[in-house]
Amino acid sequence: MLRSLLNLFFLLFAVSSILFSNPVHAAERHVRVGVRDNAPFVFQDEKGIFRGFSVEILEYVAEKENWELEYVHGTWAESLDRLERGAIDVLSHIAYSRERALKFDFTRETLLSNWGIVYSKPGIGIETIPDLEGKRVALIKKAIHAKAFKKLANDFSIHIEVIEVDNPQDGFQLVSTNKADAVVTHRVSGLHHEKHHDVERTNIIFHPIEIRYAMPKGKNSDLIAAIDQHLKKLKADKNSVFYQAFNASMELGKTVTIIPKWVYWISALAIVIIGFLLFFNRILTSRINMRTKDLQESENKYRLVVENQTDMMVTFNLEGELLYVSPSYCKTFGKSQEELIGKQFMPLIHEEDRGKVEDAIKEVHKPPYNVSVEHRSMTTDG
Repeated sequence: MLRSLLNLFFLLFAVSSILFSNPVHAAERHVRVGVRDNAPFVFQDEKGIFRGFSVEILEYVAEKENWELEYVHGTWAESLDRLERGAIDVLSHIAYSRERALKFDFTRETLLSNWGIVYSKPGIGIETIPDLEGKRVALIKKAIHAKAFKKLANDFSIHIEVIEVDNPQDGFQLVSTNKADAVVTHRVSGLHHEKHHDVERTNIIFHPIEIRYAMPKGKNSDLIAAIDQHLKKLKADKNSVFYQAFNASMELGKTVTIIPKWVYWISALAIVIIGFLLFFNRILTSRINMRTKDLQESENKYRLVVENQTDMMVTFNLEGELLYVSPSYCKTFGKSQEELIGKQFMPLIHEEDRGKVEDAIKEVHKPPYNVSVEHRSMTTDG
């Protein structure tokens, strides 16, 4: 009987020890983070510590999730290669695209909306795409805006001398030292670097994108879920670390310091609103200029080439009125330029084909801004 009581006592003692002992903390998750020099998203301070907008947000999530972050520094090309091979667990920031989504997994929440922009040497008159003809342009290796800019230049038949660099800092330095005429970067990087270099912001903006975190394909779904959860909450709170870090990252390359919430919430909200207003305003202005003023101004430059070729060429405005007709076009339809300029071109197209031509014109206002259509027209030969 006594032995049974002793056994029961020891059993209760063992159970109570387990229940009331200090809780066991989950082991830290080791997370390798790919970073590159791309202020204000990522940069190193005077002590070599990685700072920046995307780093501050990731540090906040890591603290909440009990992660231990290991930063793996490299160029943009090296970071992409490591991400594809699974040599890193998270890439600190990358532009989302459908093509990249086939190779990497992305967070659902965006870190920031962004777009491409061109900076030039002051006073050399670069304001539109045709102004870049024959110029030396610095492009960041494997950057999504570099790829988009090459396509844009090709669509406008503009010939440029491409100078590839590893990061925006190198591109701005080339322009400042007169080793390049222009540099292509993204909006946020431009806002940071324009304060440190002798450059001029142009009116050339293009290719809106979303900046997100990325992981190797098919791996680290738990990291994605955690980042999405915290990032969504942070963006919903105008006083959160998200907006504090963004404002602090816009400083002149200084160490990112989290400011008390009550100090910068008005500034953060104002920056976001002004940024979106500037974005939509510049996009609208750019599209109008690219389809009217720029084409009219560049017309004289290429007139000799156009008027001495056999291919028929015309330009028309958004209302369908002819602005220019080549000599071969006039000859084909048996009309002079005076008879055609300012007139609607649609009556010259066969009645049964007008519908598909109208549909094609609508499509040309959408990316990638080119379209091909076959139709019948009434010429002097029938």
